[in-house]
Order: sequence, then structure tokens, then C-alpha cells
Amino acid sequence: MTQRWPITRCSRGIGRALSEAVLHAGHRLVATAREPAQLASLMRWLQETRYGL
Repeated sequence: MTQRWPITRCSRGIGRALSEAVLHAGHRLVATAREPAQLASLMRWLQETRYGL
């Protein structure tokens, strides 16, 4: 069963690692960060992987 995971501070550290693990497990991610620009790295990673955006 696919779940939705809201995760804060996804741009780095534990939040980033957890975000990647959630997507790898096939779940949906609702990602947030303090600054929208900080999500750029995560967005690039999503575009380069099979997860899309």
C-alpha cells in the first residue's frame, strides 16, 4: 500500500536521507524546507532518478 509521507527539512541531512528512502520504498513524498531554494538539490536528484517530479 502506497503511503504519503510529509517530511520537513528535506534539503539535507536526516530529512534528505529519509526522503530518498521513502521514495525508494515506493511511497509518495510531501517535502518541505525552510527556503524553497534549498529544495533545488532534491529536485535535481528526483529528475535524475526514476522517481520523476
